[in-house]
Amino acid sequence: MAHSFKYTAGLHNASSFATAGTPWLSGSTCTNGKQQIMRFPNVTKSVTVINTSEDGTGYLRIHFQSGSTSNCATNGTDNAIAATDGVIRGKHFVVLSASSNAVTFDVKCKEIYVSAWGGGNRVDYTVVADLTGIPSHHMYELTGSGINHSRNDTSGGPSI
Repeated sequence: MAHSFKYTAGLHNASSFATAGTPWLSGSTCTNGKQQIMRFPNVTKSVTVINTSEDGTGYLRIHFQSGSTSNCATNGTDNAIAATDGVIRGKHFVVLSASSNAVTFDVKCKEIYVSAWGGGNRVDYTVVADLTGIPSHHMYELTGSGINHSRNDTSGGPSI
């Protein structure tokens, strides 16, 4: 009796995250008070964001949900960010404060958000990702406590 089952890469397949990934590199410039989204073609094993601004005056915030109530444009287009959003108000982001500062997340995701604030008018950055063989449409949306809501969040989102 022949079986037609085929093993494939998946979110719960440890081998997908244990082997070396495919490199993915991109960069952009984000305007002060705006955000950008970087969407990956495959699910990541890790993501590194580097503040490459030469003047060292701008700050980057890296988060896993939008800091805006409006849709965010893809890879390199600015979108206004709202200080009242659960991500920003709840401080669900990491700050890169100076040129050449970097942060690496050992995380599976299909996208990250980068927002600029303070200092200069614009902040340059580079994103380096280690991709798995898992197509990004297989990845669930990252949400909840620590991502875009907190236990005391009153923004209308679900309490965790």
